[in-house]
Amino acid sequence: VQISFLPSFNEAGYVAELVDESLHAKRTDGFVLVRASYETQRLLADRQIPAVVHGTVYPSIERLASLTADMESVGKELTNYLLERGHTTFAYLNRQLAYGGDQRTIDGIRATLHAAGKGLDALTLRFLPAFDEVYLAEADCLLSQEPCPTGFICRTVRMAEAVEKSGELKGLVLGKDFDIVVCDCYLKPGERPRYVWARSQFSSEEQGRHLARLLVGQVQDAQSVGHETMPIKLGLPSPPN
Repeated sequence: VQISFLPSFNEAGYVAELVDESLHAKRTDGFVLVRASYETQRLLADRQIPAVVHGTVYPSIERLASLTADMESVGKELTNYLLERGHTTFAYLNRQLAYGGDQRTIDGIRATLHAAGKGLDALTLRFLPAFDEVYLAEADCLLSQEPCPTGFICRTVRMAEAVEKSGELKGLVLGKDFDIVVCDCYLKPGERPRYVWARSQFSSEEQGRHLARLLVGQVQDAQSVGHETMPIKLGLPSPPN
């Protein structure tokens, strides 16, 4: 297994070099794409070599296998949890660059709020660059509004931590005055989750096996392009010691 980190500039050109090297080698290579650009996905789809997207395939691309979490269910499950907690105003904080999975999460949030009889003004969307000071400033702005969101759906733990800190600075109590849920949470061995979060029902090892099977299927049959969706469930935070 070779791990190649994609550059910030000329990503497709870099991947094209990897593909050319692979095609001239006396071996069969397979590619797993994580947060790859549209251009990179298009390149591998057009070359028709074994490749699988660990995430969402961009619209118009048809010849790439994929393993993706049910991101619409992520939005639905997290929103339902906040509704059950009695919240009526919500905020969704996302990365500045939104991927296909992020868009499906928003679809799930909106569908759930609509089913609960909530209007469009019940949800505030924010797309933010990855800087803690930006997260803190935006959380402060949202919590200063009237009425302010009390149910926060955060794409990352860093965003959630910023919202929690901003609330504490205003004298608000997490779990009483406002709640935070997280779309994804990477836990190190032995680490305990701090927030309710959406988690795949597949372990990391199971995801690896599914990715491998999708690649092997293409090696055995070039026309085999499988798409698998991982079901999700809510993970609950560990109680404080």
